[in-house]
Amino acid sequence: MHPYAGSPALGTATIDLAAIAHNLRVVADAAEVGVIAVVKADGYGHGAVPVARTLVGAGAVGLGVAQVAEALALRAGAITAPITAWLHTPDTDFQAAIAAGIDVGVSSSRQLAALVAAAEHLGETATVTIKVDTGMNRSGVARDEWAGFVDDFARARAAGAVALRGVMSHLACGDEPDNPANTDQADLLRAAVADLNAIGAIPELVHLANSPAALTRRDLAFDTVRPGVALFGLNPVPQHSRADLIPAMT
Repeated sequence: MHPYAGSPALGTATIDLAAIAHNLRVVADAAEVGVIAVVKADGYGHGAVPVARTLVGAGAVGLGVAQVAEALALRAGAITAPITAWLHTPDTDFQAAIAAGIDVGVSSSRQLAALVAAAEHLGETATVTIKVDTGMNRSGVARDEWAGFVDDFARARAAGAVALRGVMSHLACGDEPDNPANTDQADLLRAAVADLNAIGAIPELVHLANSPAALTRRDLAFDTVRPGVALFGLNPVPQHSRADLIPAMT
């Protein structure tokens, strides 16, 4: 347990870290693969650093956050596990991300160019996860830009500016396990990976499934799943899964 307090007038949240470790094991058992544990938004308000430390200790293969600043805060908290950050603004500090060994998710050729420039400035190779838009239509390399992106990535990789760690996408209908769009998105992700394989870029990890898909669709698990809210004890699909999740906050 650890207390997570704001102003005394607002009360105190008590976080059961053992529950978080338990929930990780439940999700991993359901998906039958490893887990990239999402701890964005300060660990969904549970305290990112102690939660991340617990999840890594319980077997998470990596951590996921939205912004580079969140990843750097975890590094400042002595979290050394792999961290992927995938949402960026034009002023995101890619040099700091590279220097801290952050796996940077890229969603466009423009982001890739900015990351390559940062890597060349530092004289280092950036670790990259390519985010593919397979139907969420929120972020990720768009389908009509994909061929050009692959060419740009091939040049950056040949120059030694980037190394591929992963390929990822987000489900649009993950909380509807039977929706055929989920399978369609998985097929598009496989096609994107095949295109990268054709240029010699073999990802270490391919991931698509969020919390609901991790609990209900083993066929969408790929190499690892990427749950968030389920790790904190919230079942997003109680009508489809009776997973033994324990709420972590009181």
